[in-house]
Amino acid sequence: MNKSMRVWMYALGLAASSWAAPLLAEGAAVNTAPVDTTLTRGAMLGNTCMACHGPGGESAGEGIPSINDLGAERLESLMLEYKRDERMSTLMGRIAKGYSDADIALIADYFAN
Repeated sequence: MNKSMRVWMYALGLAASSWAAPLLAEGAAVNTAPVDTTLTRGAMLGNTCMACHGPGGESAGEGIPSINDLGAERLESLMLEYKRDERMSTLMGRIAKGYSDADIALIADYFAN
């Protein structure tokens, strides 16, 4: 197998697969350690918040508040207030309505940890 083919196999993540291993040159180093690619539901939902609130919930500007240091109870309470139209917003009320109360709790827990 030529070098170009090997590079593509690594890029596609095929190098560690059982059927691709015999295609590699003998003695080639292959990292076969398992990689944890699981994503908790809280992390998955929280990732959408980072589009506005910044990486890890730390906003870069003053127009959008950081949510990374609010604590789980406070963040959950704020989100529920937005969801129930108990807190004024231009956008967050509409966003919060898209989540169940359980999802909001998971998001709050994700940013608290």
